[in-house]
Amino acid sequence: MLEIINVSKQVDGKPILENINLNVQKGKCIGLIGPNGAGKSTIIKLISALEKPSSGQINFMGKNVQGWSVKKLAKHMAVLTQEGLAPYPITVYDSVLMGRYPHLGFFKGKVSMTMI
Repeated sequence: MLEIINVSKQVDGKPILENINLNVQKGKCIGLIGPNGAGKSTIIKLISALEKPSSGQINFMGKNVQGWSVKKLAKHMAVLTQEGLAPYPITVYDSVLMGRYPHLGFFKGKVSMTMI
């Protein structure tokens, strides 16, 4: 489902990640841990196609993440950065509800979610 093949990332000539390889099958859960500056945020940005790797390839569901449209990729994954949401009051419910946005049709303006 997610395949990272020899991925490296450099910023201003400085190596951030070097030759990362990972294969995560559907239904599996992994943790990404490490000290500050180890590249955790960078690998998340690469997986979510917010940044491009300097070398290597990241495939999601058999296709390079750089080839996915933003909307199609957002239907399968969501990323909430360390910075989080905008500094205005928002409930957890509303932030989760925003994840439904990519599933709306062209003329739909409202998202609804059933509470369980």
